[in-house]
Amino acid sequence: MSARGTGIPSGHVASPSPGVLPVPRMDAMKVCRDTDAPDEHEPAVDVLVVDDRRPFRAAARAVVECTQGFTYAGEAETGEDGVEAALTLRPALVLMDVNLPGIDGCEATQRIREQLPGTVVFLVSTYASGDVPATAKTCGAATYIRKERLEPELLEQLWCEHRGHGLAAAS
Repeated sequence: MSARGTGIPSGHVASPSPGVLPVPRMDAMKVCRDTDAPDEHEPAVDVLVVDDRRPFRAAARAVVECTQGFTYAGEAETGEDGVEAALTLRPALVLMDVNLPGIDGCEATQRIREQLPGTVVFLVSTYASGDVPATAKTCGAATYIRKERLEPELLEQLWCEHRGHGLAAAS
């Protein structure tokens, strides 16, 4: 079902710019959080979101909060702030935009991984895979996700693949 003539699925609001995920309404987030409580046997995966666009940070937060076993640790708008937040919050996972004001996401990823080698970084952007900067392959990021593909199932799957354990084993 879509909202009247917009092509946007019910439960979502329009995004102000193309390539940015729709932001779920608060009632949709509440339903998701109520039905997907984290597994009590696994520690929660704390996630930091680093992106200069508020709509994407809100959408990523909704995805994290809807993903069983994941918690939203915080957010940052620039590469420098992302590095500082990672050092302060020590998240298990960082969702890092490639294009950021100041240092870009690849440089921020490299700095985070040098100082927190146990932190996993997933780069996110609207770029097609072939258009991602060459530094994305060498900065220490575990994988790349197109922003429009970010959803709970993919987040959980990639986390399991890049940590070698975790939520899939608990199912």
